[in-house]
Amino acid sequence: MMKQSGNNPEKTPAAQPAEPPAEKPASGRRRGKRALLIGCIVLLAILAAVIGYSVWERPPEVDKPGPTAQTDPDTDKEPDSEDDFAGALNTGRSNGMYTFLLVGSDDGNGNTDTILVGRMDTVNHTVNVVSIPRDTMVNNGWKQTRRINAVYWGTVNSGGVGIEGLKKQIRNVMGFDIDCYGVIDLSAFVEVIDAMGGVDFDVPFDMDYDDPTQDLHIHLKAGPQHLDGQSAIGVVRYRYGNTASQSYVNGDLGRIEMQQSFLKSVASQMISLGNIPNLSKVIDILTDRLDTNLTAANMAFFARQLLKCSSDDIHFYTAPVTGRVVNSASYVCLNVNEWLELVNEHFNPYNEPVTTANVDIVYYSSSAGGYVATSGTVRGPGFFASAPAEPAQPADTGEAGTGDAGETGGETVQPGTDAGTGEAAGADEAGTEAPAPEAPADAAA
Repeated sequence: MMKQSGNNPEKTPAAQPAEPPAEKPASGRRRGKRALLIGCIVLLAILAAVIGYSVWERPPEVDKPGPTAQTDPDTDKEPDSEDDFAGALNTGRSNGMYTFLLVGSDDGNGNTDTILVGRMDTVNHTVNVVSIPRDTMVNNGWKQTRRINAVYWGTVNSGGVGIEGLKKQIRNVMGFDIDCYGVIDLSAFVEVIDAMGGVDFDVPFDMDYDDPTQDLHIHLKAGPQHLDGQSAIGVVRYRYGNTASQSYVNGDLGRIEMQQSFLKSVASQMISLGNIPNLSKVIDILTDRLDTNLTAANMAFFARQLLKCSSDDIHFYTAPVTGRVVNSASYVCLNVNEWLELVNEHFNPYNEPVTTANVDIVYYSSSAGGYVATSGTVRGPGFFASAPAEPAQPADTGEAGTGDAGETGGETVQPGTDAGTGEAAGADEAGTEAPAPEAPADAAA
């Protein structure tokens, strides 16, 4: 018999708790269900955001078009003001088309040298834009100047609303009322470009210009580069440089072409990206800084419609004009036949064509031996008393038999140049001379 020690009794080891069974790995089917659930949640979130955005964005309400009766505060007009003209189209509008007016303003120190009129077709996804040269003559009866770039601030300085005065003149040359408008000043333009992260653009030549009176200094090298807001505003404002070799040979038309090229680049980059960088911030800037009849929801609507276009569906044009000299100042008159053809093909939102009965355009008529208007009334005819019986340019570039269509009796010259000389006329950008209180001031000549 085995003897046990009292001090070290032999003990049975205590039972250890059983370990839980190892967890089996999730099956492929279970993982697939989980991924599918997560994917559905993400998809629903995106769908909800898209639906919410679509509900929020809204096309502008297009008012019934036609001339509006308003009292023009400008006392420098003859009694038969442009409000008497009531020939604009107002029926039979095409579906899904919106017209717009974009104006570049320098916030009261000069003229609105950039005037763009456009039409967006949201059915066929096209955008057409036409630049109206700053020296375009309008039939407004003013004594000092009749350039379209002076209308906005001339109306303001006469106690009126600048955009209303300009919209009337745009209606007179287009033949219909514009749906949407936007007036942007230079600083807001800079902020928008910066908010978008800048723009890639190929500067065609070295740009060097200094104007201490405006605190304006433009220095850009030729070639592809990424422009911030300040550099971009230099490109679109540039008209001539410190030397003749750095100036546009064709004056204001050269600047118009540059502006169009820049805007086309901006639009093309947005379309290629499939979005507008920092769209919400851009809309905030425009809502706060843009003088417009559009809401933030309207802007979002147009932004989405723009992204549905291709770069090839965005087209820019320049109004066809003929150079004239009146009271020693250079003007350009619309070539009526060419102009109406352009308007009807690319800008008219109505089913009926715009005719001379719908516009109020002043031009030189060889057969009449002076200036006439399509409306039948030249307002303030004394303005032309000192004008030569024949235009300064002897060449006749119009079509035979169209003397009363504003296309004969003068040489077609580039907007912004002195007729017959080809020399640049006027300051390069708004901000050189403010309109006088009595009437809008003429652009520097």
